[in-house]
Amino acid sequence: MTSKVPVRVRGMNAAAAVNDASADGSSSGGGGDAGAGGRPEPSHRRLPHASMRQLLVAVALLVVGGVLARYTFTEITGGPTGFAGTVEAQNSVSLDFTQTGRVSQILVSAGQTVTKGQPLATLDQAYAQATLQDATAVLAADRTVVKALESPTLSSAGKQSLQLQTAAAEQQLSAAQQASQDAEAQGGTQIAQAQQTVENAQATLRADTAQYRTDCSTPPADSVRVPGAVRAPDLPGPVGTVGTVGTVGTVGAVGTPGPTRASGGSAATEPPQATAPATASTYCLGLQSQLQKDSTAIASAAAALANSRADAEQLQDTAAHSASSAGSALALAQNQEAVDTAPATGAQLSTAQANVASAQTAVDQDQQNLAALTLLSPISGVVADVGGIVGDLDGTDGVHGFSGPGTAQATSGPAFSLFPPDSSSGSGNSGASEQPLIWLVSSQRYLLAQVSEDEAAKLRLGGAAKVTVNALGRTVAATITQISPIPVDQDGNVEYPVRLAVPSWPQGTMTGMSADVVFP
Repeated sequence: MTSKVPVRVRGMNAAAAVNDASADGSSSGGGGDAGAGGRPEPSHRRLPHASMRQLLVAVALLVVGGVLARYTFTEITGGPTGFAGTVEAQNSVSLDFTQTGRVSQILVSAGQTVTKGQPLATLDQAYAQATLQDATAVLAADRTVVKALESPTLSSAGKQSLQLQTAAAEQQLSAAQQASQDAEAQGGTQIAQAQQTVENAQATLRADTAQYRTDCSTPPADSVRVPGAVRAPDLPGPVGTVGTVGTVGTVGAVGTPGPTRASGGSAATEPPQATAPATASTYCLGLQSQLQKDSTAIASAAAALANSRADAEQLQDTAAHSASSAGSALALAQNQEAVDTAPATGAQLSTAQANVASAQTAVDQDQQNLAALTLLSPISGVVADVGGIVGDLDGTDGVHGFSGPGTAQATSGPAFSLFPPDSSSGSGNSGASEQPLIWLVSSQRYLLAQVSEDEAAKLRLGGAAKVTVNALGRTVAATITQISPIPVDQDGNVEYPVRLAVPSWPQGTMTGMSADVVFP
């Protein structure tokens, strides 16, 4: 009898091997190959140990894969939510002069980096410098008086010097008074000339309006009277042109000379009237254009009149101040002469000392006024916008720039502006525009993010965040410094402004850039 040696099979063939073994046992039993008792040997089917290990490994792999899939799904659907933010300047300053005056210098331009205390612009300083010079002279004279009172001795040279000072002060006063009179006369002449220009422009408009109503009213087109139009067979002539205010010669039709307008704007004699249907429409259109030009001339003349009045007033004020200063200097010189030639009393010395103190206060005030005519940068930062030009009036209300009549093109703004100020007033034909002279933004920046209400409720001051500057693709750490309690409605979604401090911004970060914020 042949004995079979069992073979141990590994892997996926184990089950097949068990089945083969079972089949062999059955066939052996059928053939009568039995043991000592003549019975077939029993067959035992057992799962190999290797197959069990492989099953356990497969189950473990399935479990690990499920965990990874769930973690990936959680990261995609339930991870930290990003919020939009904007890089903001720590400080934004609109600068104007505390005194109203005419801008004489603008020392910076938009986009320029400035430091704290750097001069940005200046106003006209001629008047302030003259005032300071006068106050300084008064202070020096008062100090001389005090010194003389404390040492009342006066030599002949001293007397002669006082007499010379008095004579010089008298001459200065006389010259200042004459200058004041001349300034008043000159200002009156300028104002009168400007007023006459306005009246001439108004008279021209009235004359042209009357002519338009007379010649271009509503009768049929074939009966419109065109001044200067003559039938071709009666008076042939060269081709003329339609005249304007202040020019010579207007012609209403081809080959016919037209009316002549004097240089002052008034119409001279006209040729006989005739009917010229072919040129009626062109003639009336020309009159309409002339009426528009007359209106523009009136607006320009009115603006020139306002400027003349302002200039005359400033000139008269300067001359009057000079005369007043000269009178004060003369009074001081005369008083000094009287004091120096008489014994001083305690009351006189006290009064003189009070005068010195008052003069010193005036000098200090004039020095402050002169310093105020130079606009200094209060912070270190970048010039965001320059809202005026040399010659504009600037004060606490901003820059006052006259835009002129509607037909004149206004001067355009600066070629480069980081953040142009919002102009609340519409653009009219004429008028004054007011805006800050200089607008600065600081170099220090922070991030302002709009956070949804559910996420804002979880945030705490001092909490960490990650900020990604979109334009640069760089991510930096940030800290929550402020959570506004006032919500903002964004298309039905309630959001809260959150302010974050960024210790180190990426190179190239600029104010106004967008960013994404993630709170871990």
